[in-house]
Amino acid sequence: MSPRPSAHDPRAIHRQLLAPHFPSDELMLEDCFVSAVADGTLNLHVEPAGDPDGEPLAVVVAEFHEPSRVLLVDYLAVSAAARGGGIGGRALNTALAKWQEQFAPRLVLAEVEHPTTRARHAAHGDPAARVAFYHRLGAKALPVPYAQPPLHPAGNSVEGLMLVVLREDGRAPDHDVAAEPVRLFLADHLAGHPLQRASLAALPHGRVEMLPLDLPADQLPNPPSA
Repeated sequence: MSPRPSAHDPRAIHRQLLAPHFPSDELMLEDCFVSAVADGTLNLHVEPAGDPDGEPLAVVVAEFHEPSRVLLVDYLAVSAAARGGGIGGRALNTALAKWQEQFAPRLVLAEVEHPTTRARHAAHGDPAARVAFYHRLGAKALPVPYAQPPLHPAGNSVEGLMLVVLREDGRAPDHDVAAEPVRLFLADHLAGHPLQRASLAALPHGRVEMLPLDLPADQLPNPPSA
């Protein structure tokens, strides 16, 4: 009999924490996810449960873009049983501190749904509550057009996403951030995407003013298309 896989291995993480909580267009295919973790493209931070063989409480997944020195947080997922206890914020802060030391990114970015993207969903969460969560952590939105590129051949580009800044040089961002790492990141990340040109054109030289996430929803960037 083959041994039971650890609940903390990438395949188990994908099945237990990611697949139940993300729509298919926002989710890497399982085999691609496992391969990307194995080759170092994706980095995992797992918040363990008390039982080392039990389902983990939370996971943070990120990728580091060397040319721009930008760390993109791809996923933050908390098990349904552990939600509401501050575990998501603890996991994210612990992961970012670890990766700041490991990679020394200039910026840490994340994709966050616009609060009007959809109604609260039992499995996929509440976009408005998620925006409030990132606001409490000090994140701010970049005023640039953005969409998540397709993650697999059968997937669609995901609109209604804001690109937010979590850290600049290891600290919560002020009112503005350096535009150059954002420009380098978007030139690569949105290569071939229809929004690439508009995203790059929206960035000034020098530093880019950001938007606080507690603005009214109609003043936040990238609302979903009608």
